[in-house]
Amino acid sequence: MIPAFDHTVSIAAEARDQAQAHLNGLFRRAADHVERTAPGTALLVSGSIGRGEAAVTNRNGRWELGSDIDFALVLPDGIDGTTTAQNLIDHLTRLYPQITTTAWPLYRSDLPHARSHFARDLALAAGSPLTGTIAPASIPTPDLGPNDSLQVITHQLATYLMPGTEPEHRHDTDDHLLRKLLLETLRALAPAGADGCTRHEDILSAHARTQWEPVLPAAQVEKLVADREHGRPLGIGHDHAHHLFIRLIARFLAPATGDLPDELQRLAPAAADVMAAYQLALLAYTGLLLTGGSARYTSTLCLIWDRMGTTGLTDTTIDVIQSAKSVDPTAVAQHRPRQLSILAGAMWRLRDDYYRHLGARMFGRPLLDSPYADLPLARTEVAGARQ
Repeated sequence: MIPAFDHTVSIAAEARDQAQAHLNGLFRRAADHVERTAPGTALLVSGSIGRGEAAVTNRNGRWELGSDIDFALVLPDGIDGTTTAQNLIDHLTRLYPQITTTAWPLYRSDLPHARSHFARDLALAAGSPLTGTIAPASIPTPDLGPNDSLQVITHQLATYLMPGTEPEHRHDTDDHLLRKLLLETLRALAPAGADGCTRHEDILSAHARTQWEPVLPAAQVEKLVADREHGRPLGIGHDHAHHLFIRLIARFLAPATGDLPDELQRLAPAAADVMAAYQLALLAYTGLLLTGGSARYTSTLCLIWDRMGTTGLTDTTIDVIQSAKSVDPTAVAQHRPRQLSILAGAMWRLRDDYYRHLGARMFGRPLLDSPYADLPLARTEVAGARQ
């Protein structure tokens, strides 16, 4: 079975053993279900469990798994992947309603085209599938760079500020989402381990400390990691957490100056790409929401939209963005409801288009109407190499 806690830093041996036993029972039920309903399918464990950094929680005096479970189903041709994945999710949700399960279906022919952190997780999991067989060499192991980290941060930020109705988020609280956002931003400042993955333990490395110590004391970062591993409350006020995120993302994107609006304006010409457009716009939108409506962030958001191309966007999104370009930055800075509503509507439409393209990109199938280009980020080191 998958050792889910080998890379945790604060979980006691008794808690690890009890939670691992609890998880092993779930793994057996998941594997039995896939063998019975989708013969020939390989079942992989990705996410924090696959990386050996799962969390625990105490229920009625016993330690159990405290993390979500992310599966990848590698299917032979001829099997309905969407139905197979949903059947697995439904089966495990009935048995373990307190645990959130996701499952990503892909075909064996998809494997060589997987990208970014998704490909890294698959490559790590391929050596120990819960059922079925898979050749690890069939999965690429890309070096991960700042654009890959920004993609993860974008997802956590969107989940926090623009929550959808997806069932995988039904157990999320603001504390949980804010901590994930802070930890993913800290992770982006850390070097990767020998296997190319960056874990929470790597946040505490000597190199990473030089990146975040100007913003956070070491004791607070260590507490963030330990509290996450035990599912404890965030422990800091949300306004303070927002302030920390803005400072951390500024250090990530603008390591020389720490000036986030200026750096977003520098990157604005890259907004011709739909994925870059959403990443930049979301950060500017976040800045105006979390910093009291700064006029600099509002004007930056309008600049990004002005530079935004239409390739890869739906007609509805294009129309909504055009309307949003007419907002008055001064009125937005004053948090006038109608102006904020216009901006929010545009961000929601752009969010939908972003995720449509993100899914295609992760599986190595770029949509024909949008060539993807990485942002020219100031931070250039490759996260897949140990420093």
